[in-house]
Amino acid sequence: MFRVYWLTLGIVFLLLGCTNPEEAKKLEQEIEKVNQNITDSITENSKYGEGSALHTLTTLRLSIYKQTLAMLEQKKAAWYFPRFSYSVDGKQYSPPDDLASKISTLETELTTAQKEVDVAREKASNAGGVIGLLAVMDAETKALTVSQLNYQLIAFRNGFPPYLTPSSNGDSASPTIQSTSKSLNPTEPEIKTVNISESVDKNTEQQNQTSGPKDFRRTTWGMSKSQVKATETGLPSKDDDSMLVYKEQVSGKDALIAYIFTEDKLVRAKYIFVEKHSNENDHITDYDDLKEALEKKYGKSKDTEKIWRNELYKSDYSKWGFAVGLGHLVYYTSWKTENTDIILGLSGENYEVKLVAEYSSIALDELEKKAREEKRASEL
Repeated sequence: MFRVYWLTLGIVFLLLGCTNPEEAKKLEQEIEKVNQNITDSITENSKYGEGSALHTLTTLRLSIYKQTLAMLEQKKAAWYFPRFSYSVDGKQYSPPDDLASKISTLETELTTAQKEVDVAREKASNAGGVIGLLAVMDAETKALTVSQLNYQLIAFRNGFPPYLTPSSNGDSASPTIQSTSKSLNPTEPEIKTVNISESVDKNTEQQNQTSGPKDFRRTTWGMSKSQVKATETGLPSKDDDSMLVYKEQVSGKDALIAYIFTEDKLVRAKYIFVEKHSNENDHITDYDDLKEALEKKYGKSKDTEKIWRNELYKSDYSKWGFAVGLGHLVYYTSWKTENTDIILGLSGENYEVKLVAEYSSIALDELEKKAREEKRASEL
């Protein structure tokens, strides 16, 4: 009996001895902090009626913190079991080469975002009525951004893929740990698939910012950059004062999603399709498919044109895709809603085909024009 006891105790000490005490302490502190975030999120979530915009925001925040906790618990478990590796969509994940830079950037963004939350909550506590409700909405939106940045930072620090898969009911959906002997379900890949005719109308299934109809995907015109970030998962491939860019698949086609800002207000957005084709006429097929999808969503187009700038290949349909790449042929279709001008265009230059769906705010068009004119004047 005593031999069994000492053997068991020895194994425990051996396992504990494999960990770095300082690292273990930091991990426990992070777990404790995330648990407190979960408690705070549950408290906030209980204040709002189910189905409301505020309930949706706090539910998403709770879901992200639960994912963060599950990730840290898996990291803790990995210390006491055989070595693990992580996979994304079946492919082994490796930290990026600029990991230190990404961590530093996220730390700065998280500090800034937390300060914005504190300021927003202070404003909300001092306001009432409609203004107070809007202030609370702004605070909760910024708090959601903090939870996303926190997740990504902890993921990078601990060697996990920094991809979020939040659910609307607050359940945890943790990143995958794939061991050398057993593969679990893969986490959601960085490039996701959405349908262009549905991408604006996702409500509680995705990260809604406010209730009501959307102007582009899950956003409305005039949102700040931090608010727009809260509607997207993962890290942008480009992030500066005037633009955010993400990579996805839209209607089954590889695309970049660009958000354009003026004075920290969302004024315009684009789907820039980057699908490659060996048959150049397939670009025209892509255009037709997207046109059909947009017509289903927005109805009959306001205007549609097929313009021949050079008729060299007009009589040979098999060369029309090539003609687009040369700039000889341009396709154009437009729609207009209460808030938005929408243009779908297929054009080209120097053998490069460009397929773009652009959405522009009608109300903020003058703001963007004024900023553009001021920039030109400053460059003279």
